[in-house]
Amino acid sequence: MKFYKPFTFWFKETAVWWFTTLFGRLGILFFVAGFVLLFSAYYVFNWSFTESDNILDAHDAYYHYKLVSSWGSPPDTVKLQKELENLQLNCVIYYADLDTLCENDSLIYWSNWKSNPRPALCDYVSYSDSEDLGQRHNIEFPSYVSFGDFFDGKDQYQATLVVENPFQYLLTIGYVDPANNFNVVPIVVLLFAFLFFLYLMVRRFLAPISLIEKRIIDLEGGDLDSKIKVIGSDELAKLSKNLNKLIDDIKNLLKQKERLLSEVSHELRSPLAKIRLLLAMIPPHKKIDKIDKQIKSLDSIITNILLSDKMSSPYSNLKLENAKIGDVIKQALELTFVKNVRVSIKNELSANIDSIKSAIAIKNLIENAYKYGPADSPIYVNAFEDEVFCNVEVVDSGPGIPEDLQKEITKAFVRGPNRQTSGFGLGLSISNKVVMAHGGNLKLCNNKETPGVTITLCFPKK
Repeated sequence: MKFYKPFTFWFKETAVWWFTTLFGRLGILFFVAGFVLLFSAYYVFNWSFTESDNILDAHDAYYHYKLVSSWGSPPDTVKLQKELENLQLNCVIYYADLDTLCENDSLIYWSNWKSNPRPALCDYVSYSDSEDLGQRHNIEFPSYVSFGDFFDGKDQYQATLVVENPFQYLLTIGYVDPANNFNVVPIVVLLFAFLFFLYLMVRRFLAPISLIEKRIIDLEGGDLDSKIKVIGSDELAKLSKNLNKLIDDIKNLLKQKERLLSEVSHELRSPLAKIRLLLAMIPPHKKIDKIDKQIKSLDSIITNILLSDKMSSPYSNLKLENAKIGDVIKQALELTFVKNVRVSIKNELSANIDSIKSAIAIKNLIENAYKYGPADSPIYVNAFEDEVFCNVEVVDSGPGIPEDLQKEITKAFVRGPNRQTSGFGLGLSISNKVVMAHGGNLKLCNNKETPGVTITLCFPKK
């Protein structure tokens, strides 16, 4: 059983490769083509030679009859012996009586066989006779003549049986026909070896397809720097060059987009910074805190727009480090304007994460909880771990998320039922993208005993 399971797995994987990949299907095509070619060649040549030799077989049968009848009845054994030596034939003459015992010595009238003094008539197998040949070609045969094979131990001889009453003449060639020892296996092996060589050549010609496939997979993973190796100068080589150029164009476009977003972000944040500076110079007033909160909210929206674009692309890498979850939560609290947050951390937790992006993800959840929850209601941030993940959950006291919206709420620009709050529906989407970029996941569920929703970011420990 230990051998059976790996073999079954290997067989399934091999079968899938043969039937699903281009090279596998090409191999099957070459195999089928080789089989059809071999079968067709055998059938065509065998049929053509058989049909062309058929009339000659009829003539041959007639000449055998004339040869035997020239020996007389009973046959002149001296003349017979002389002609047999000249023609290099073996001959056994049997009595044409009713005795069917093949090994009965009384059946043999005369024989020049040396290797087998008593050849049995039952060792002769007929495959063509004068009755069939005469009807097909309208030739009359005074006596019965048949062609077949005579088996003497392991040897096989071409033979002719002529019935000239009261005798039966079994004539065989005096040597083993080389055609009887013909082995088709070397030809089949040679044919399939040639097809395998042809398959390897086709595979070599189509090698750029595998390189292109690998490059596309790398491109999906964010690799914009490597190139496809250009082989030859055919159509696939041109395709490889065009793909390399296309990837370079994509890389340039992404750089231009990042530059544009960076410049727009700078142009938007510069006035905000000036407004904050002017607010700091104004004497204390009850409206200043509200204005400052709105400025922070607008700054947070700008940050989310920039981060949403970066996290939507596989071409931006995470800066992973072994960070303490408590420090990341503290950093998130420093980024947000929300103050009524209660943090609970079980044990000293740490994970291999991008601390800045993770802090922004937690900040977005806290601000969402603030927007949709009742005024002055506390927001709970809890951190705990299980066997695989370090989990950070944010619990609010808002209206919750309808069940029909829970699957769509993590998508960009999708918002909850309370649309009077500011924002574009990017916060939860960014948090989901950040945790998924780490190889984790985001869970959300409505609270069972109290109003609100619990959203959990699950970061892998390793």
